[in-house]
Amino acid sequence: MPPSTHNFIVPKSRTGDKFLKQIVTVEQVNQWLRNGETGHIENIVLQGKAHLIEGKDSYHPKTNAFLKILPIYKHKIEALLEALYLGDKNTVLSLIDYKHIILARHPSTLASTIHMAVIHNYPKLLKILLSKNHAPINARDIEGRTPLHYAAAMCGVPGADSQCFDILIDKGAKETYVDLEGYTAENYKRIPRLIDMRQVQGLNRYPIDSGDQYDKMIYDRNLPALTEIVMKGQYERIEHRIFPPHARDLARVLSNLNMRIKAIHQAVMDDDLPTMKQLVDDYDMATCMDSEGRTPLHLGVLFNREGICRYLLLLYPKCVDVTDNDGRTPLYYASALTSTDAKKTMTSILLRAGATEIPVTQSQLRGSLRKKLYANLSIDPSGKEMFQVFSEDDEEVDKEIEAQIFSIDFEQREFKELEELQFHGKSEQIWSVVKKHLGNDRLVKYIYAYKQVQTKLATAFCAIDDNDLPKLKSLLDMELVQARDARGLTVLHMAVLKERHEIVEYIAHAFPKYLNIKDFAGRSAAHYASSQKNAIYDTLMDAGADVSFPDKDGYTAQRYRNNPGHQVRPVTDMTTEVTSPIMMKTLSFDDTSLDQGEFSSW
Repeated sequence: MPPSTHNFIVPKSRTGDKFLKQIVTVEQVNQWLRNGETGHIENIVLQGKAHLIEGKDSYHPKTNAFLKILPIYKHKIEALLEALYLGDKNTVLSLIDYKHIILARHPSTLASTIHMAVIHNYPKLLKILLSKNHAPINARDIEGRTPLHYAAAMCGVPGADSQCFDILIDKGAKETYVDLEGYTAENYKRIPRLIDMRQVQGLNRYPIDSGDQYDKMIYDRNLPALTEIVMKGQYERIEHRIFPPHARDLARVLSNLNMRIKAIHQAVMDDDLPTMKQLVDDYDMATCMDSEGRTPLHLGVLFNREGICRYLLLLYPKCVDVTDNDGRTPLYYASALTSTDAKKTMTSILLRAGATEIPVTQSQLRGSLRKKLYANLSIDPSGKEMFQVFSEDDEEVDKEIEAQIFSIDFEQREFKELEELQFHGKSEQIWSVVKKHLGNDRLVKYIYAYKQVQTKLATAFCAIDDNDLPKLKSLLDMELVQARDARGLTVLHMAVLKERHEIVEYIAHAFPKYLNIKDFAGRSAAHYASSQKNAIYDTLMDAGADVSFPDKDGYTAQRYRNNPGHQVRPVTDMTTEVTSPIMMKTLSFDDTSLDQGEFSSW
């Protein structure tokens, strides 16, 4: 017999599950205390809200009896949750039969005891819990997920342990339940990256750790302070932090900002002025820093990018005296250049822009100090500016990937094969092939062109996010409208997902040939528009979008349209997506055949 799915005195949701979603008011609590409704009072304690009744009193004998045991009950709940987090089998065994403690919830995430055992991967504890009456096998947490959702995500990872999943299935866990995002356990088993289990495990620690100042910024949704941290090149301070559900969107915002900053710095080092112009649109972005506090102007001086330096100083003259982490201005960097001509040119440009002169004694640099200016840059500080993309050891090249890459027509600026390889996690293998064939000019130029398109696509996505149609129009062309990100999403997909009707209308009418491009779930933009309560779906149909072909789940856009309750979502959420190495590696070599100037003539 499978354990009961009964949750103690918890109201039912529309799906028939007993689901913790209600808000308890002070008036309700006082009424329950007066009337001796100890079932409701106990439920408050099990949810970690004992503070609502602590210090209260009542004339009702049942209430008084419960209040007398409240400190003991609360202590036992806290001890049980901590034991489930730590995997303490003996403590769990000693507490699990006390009253209705098996129905206790994590106060932040509403994870049940079964959730806790699964999330922290303790199959032995899971078996103990499921052997008890009323074990909440199908309970839902604050995300609407049952323990099976998390067990499925964990066992879906290659080489991972599937014990918890198998135990839940054997005990009768419901496989058809959908969470608040519309996903079943099978969805997570098939595509485990839909859930960031590191974040889930962090949120379900116990006791709850209030964290440091950065955790507080995240919890308080202090976006200005978090943005400042990223703009100062300190993204690593928050990159691996736990973002609770109410602040999860900030992780994506900050990650995108960090990617944009990296792209700006890369454009400067690549001497790619057009890309830098697209990415730098205000003073803040013109002074965004890397981990050493270097701004685009610092890097422009260091790499002798005369055109980029003049552009930055023309539009943002105040950036001329911004200092790095060691208090050094761009003029200090100019004094460190080994090339006499470069030093003279950069110094002249900066002084004319109003740079504060530095004492002569500070401009005399030793080799070690000069080398420090190049810290954490993938270059040879000898002055040759050759990027170190070679490893010490010979890398094994995947022959199948190598053959697939060389089957591409490099003269055609189409990147479908690279996009699909990137989606399947083959970026490092691609890079190994490129390193092996650095003498192949056509391959190197093709990879460089792909990197530029991906950078441009990221800029276009930002414009869509900001609902900036004029900026998007300045970027769009036939090449960009076909480009896909790591999920296979195009600008049209993204405009639909963001419900930017005016942008969708523009793309549909300006580029009608590209309405049916599929992402890696086999879905066109119309598939995602089908479940939305707006007119975007009709706009796409009127423009000629095909709604009759199925996605990889076998559903057409028309079928989704006829079943509006079915949520259609992309393959994965890129909240924590790391930029592919192939997009961030730089191709700048001394060989004149790899002169970047040649790339711009394509």
